[in-house]
Amino acid sequence: MVNRAKQQQREAARAPPRDDAVADRYLLRFVLEAHTDRFRYLELDALLRSAGLDPASCYDRPSAAAAAGEEPYVVLRAPSPRLLRDVVTRAILVRDALEIWGVGADHGACAAQAAALEGTDVFFGEETTWCLGVEAYGVGLDLGAQEAVRNQYRGAFRCRGRVRLKGADVRYRVVEVYDEARPARGAAPARCYAGRVVAASRARELVSKLDLKQRLYL
Repeated sequence: MVNRAKQQQREAARAPPRDDAVADRYLLRFVLEAHTDRFRYLELDALLRSAGLDPASCYDRPSAAAAAGEEPYVVLRAPSPRLLRDVVTRAILVRDALEIWGVGADHGACAAQAAALEGTDVFFGEETTWCLGVEAYGVGLDLGAQEAVRNQYRGAFRCRGRVRLKGADVRYRVVEVYDEARPARGAAPARCYAGRVVAASRARELVSKLDLKQRLYL
């Protein structure tokens, strides 16, 4: 399990090769750990300031409930993926950042908005490898459910290259967010996001490397 976790972290740390920005809003995904919830925004604010950005102009601080860890996402505004990557790669409590191409109350609205966004064709080259992940916070999705979601975004992610699950040139993701921590089976998401992963934390590897359980002399 430990080796697999390290492999996933290394794969997530591979940033897409292009810095073309097609949107100015990003969905940040935090580490979901109860003992770190109170520090997530303190770290984010410090990293934004070090990059010359004003946290108050970049994102709206969520409600106390969300800040307490009920939802590991926050929408942030940044001038470019490159600048955001400088912030996220140094973060411990931010896993990655998704450039938001579409958002909606359901997959239909989200996919339509993503498909209508201008400037995305540059990512759909024949030689560009890609993968599309589906994530649902608070709900487990089996392979069939994930594939059903992917099929709704064929018009948004008009990829012509080969699928590559590990080390793809461009990684896309669809995210379902529910209002309740444990929604009822078959419940509809409160909102959906779709877009391109533009940054991932490289500092997370230090957490595993320096974990006391990994030290041979203990």
